[in-house]
Amino acid sequence: MAIFARPPGVAAQDSFTFGADNLGAPIDRPGFGPAGQAGKRDWPELGADGQGDYAVVLGRLTIAKPTEDVAGLWSVYRVTQMVCNSLYRGNKTLAEVAPKGFVIARGDIHALGFGGKNWGENWYAITKTGDSEADAAEGHPAWEIKYDDDGNLSSCSVTIGPGPARDKSATNDADRAQAIQYMYIGVPQQFSAIITEPHFAGVYPLSANELITMAVPCGDAWCRISTLYDFRPGKWHFSSTIRFNLPAKAE
Repeated sequence: MAIFARPPGVAAQDSFTFGADNLGAPIDRPGFGPAGQAGKRDWPELGADGQGDYAVVLGRLTIAKPTEDVAGLWSVYRVTQMVCNSLYRGNKTLAEVAPKGFVIARGDIHALGFGGKNWGENWYAITKTGDSEADAAEGHPAWEIKYDDDGNLSSCSVTIGPGPARDKSATNDADRAQAIQYMYIGVPQQFSAIITEPHFAGVYPLSANELITMAVPCGDAWCRISTLYDFRPGKWHFSSTIRFNLPAKAE
């Protein structure tokens, strides 16, 4: 189900240009700024509907089921930046940042399919279906949010896929090449980050599957973003985790 409507007959990715759909919605820079003073907090209500309206940012794009191309990547990472930044600064609740059409679930049940006895209200998922395998199979992104014992954000991650085996021709070579390039150029630009691994990131051709580590400003410190992607034929999977409690070096 597409959350954001578009005119009849207009494809979500027609004439996509970076910046064309988010005029008037500037990106907060640099990085994530100072951490908010969340302290002991009220935990979100499980099953609560997301209230986040990202239509002004996404324009004709959709976050419910992003396309397997650079525009789909941009939409996921743009919303991820806004979700994680708001939670890190402590100026919005989990339900307020979760996109409309998504719900708040226990992170262990979403990821594992069952709940642990010692769940301490510190691991949540923003999910379309409530189940990680169903989200992956249907092409929905899902976010995992983890807090420390004091209620401050410790990590914020987004994952899409891996879904069932896909037709190897589903994504053409041009779209795949743009998507790979975006992971090395577009994502660091969006997050004001510096790639720290791999050291050969400037060597072409870029790998169709790779683990990338970035350092991003978090106030007076650096946080780490770890991203695993696989855009090989028949596959479409990426996962990024921002660790706010694990300092990174920006050398």
